[in-house]
Amino acid sequence: MTGTKFQRPGTNSTELESEFELGREETLQTILDRLNGFINVSTGRGAFQYIGENQLSSASAATAVAITVPEGSAHAEGLVTAADLYFNFLPSGTPSSSVGTEALIGDIIYLDGPIQLANFRAVRQGGVNFTIKWLFFSDARDEA
Repeated sequence: MTGTKFQRPGTNSTELESEFELGREETLQTILDRLNGFINVSTGRGAFQYIGENQLSSASAATAVAITVPEGSAHAEGLVTAADLYFNFLPSGTPSSSVGTEALIGDIIYLDGPIQLANFRAVRQGGVNFTIKWLFFSDARDEA
């Protein structure tokens, strides 16, 4: 197999893995397990506190779905899995199966602030249901 190789997070192993191997559920769980406590996010804005996670899945091509945002969340990162989708996070629009910002399998969607979190909606493309695995963060500066 050719391509870039990476070290598995949380190990000191000298064995490297491909992008495909790193995308396995076991590796994603290792990364999530390491998100216990305080996380520094390199946005130039300071540190965020990890709040929790959930999963959003589509049920039909015609219905846009919203995320359930844990109380205290100020930011979210969502990993698109299973299928491509269209989304919108502005108060003035709802995505359809052919309109919105496109996100492909493997893309990460970043939401920043209460307006984007409250207004996020996603709808699947075509006939395959999507899944987005979300991580939520508070702004640690608000905690001080």
